[in-house]
Amino acid sequence: MSSSVDDIKLKGPATVRRIQSLDRALALLDTLRDSRHPLGLKELSNQTGINPATAHLLLRTLAARGYVEQNPDSRAYELGVAVIEGGLRAGQHRTLPALVAPWARRVHRLTAETTMVRIVHDGRICSLLEFESPQAVVVRPGRIHHSELRHGYAFASGKVFLAAMPPAEVQELLGAPPYQAFTPHTLTSYETVAQELSTVRDRGYAWDREEYLEGIRCVAAPLYNSHRRVIAIMSIAAPACRTPAKRLHELTELLIEHAASASARIGAEDLTGRQSRSDPIAGRDGLAGVQDLPHPLPQ
Repeated sequence: MSSSVDDIKLKGPATVRRIQSLDRALALLDTLRDSRHPLGLKELSNQTGINPATAHLLLRTLAARGYVEQNPDSRAYELGVAVIEGGLRAGQHRTLPALVAPWARRVHRLTAETTMVRIVHDGRICSLLEFESPQAVVVRPGRIHHSELRHGYAFASGKVFLAAMPPAEVQELLGAPPYQAFTPHTLTSYETVAQELSTVRDRGYAWDREEYLEGIRCVAAPLYNSHRRVIAIMSIAAPACRTPAKRLHELTELLIEHAASASARIGAEDLTGRQSRSDPIAGRDGLAGVQDLPHPLPQ
């Protein structure tokens, strides 16, 4: 028998073959899951009994797939976004994604543009649902699969989440300006960001006008629970070449309508939107609500 495959006895008569490399990778993930702090290579090797060289190769593979992350300073490892998002999807399978999926799919079908439902978890904005545009020129969800909330001033979903937070907490999260410029269109001063978030708060939706990725425009609208608290967003992302002013206006109106319907469904289920203590959105009041669309529209 190959040394990379072992037999393992389960309860009952069945015996299954176990792939050693996969088993070791899962042991590393289990160890990181159970740890209260990031672990270095030596600690992981000691706790799992895996040779350091083998553990290093496995961790590099897991990191490349997003299942672990390594701190560039301490070199310690922790669970990555792929594990976090997988757990969220599993834990909420019968709640948020299942409730809003019909409206997100309809937005996707009516617009033929990339449509997403996103939440905040551990300081990151993560996707719960993704529907990619079928068109030849497409915004692939993988390009914006997860983003730091502290960079939310630069993209539509982030603006909605930041607008639901108290301004003092936003200022603390973003740190000292000037903020990082991702494109020539990014807002980088506190005054312009604060004004943008105030506008989002008043109107009940947000735009990204090539502020995070050049050539891409997005619109995002909040999803509320029964207490009018923002627990997620629904968004549309499209190439700028397909979203002149009139088209962006149309996408915004359609998204607002469907986000409102999805929020009504969420409210009917009385989802609390509970999140971890590190999620600054948890328990915040909702945005003021949708008002008139902004004028002038972006060109």
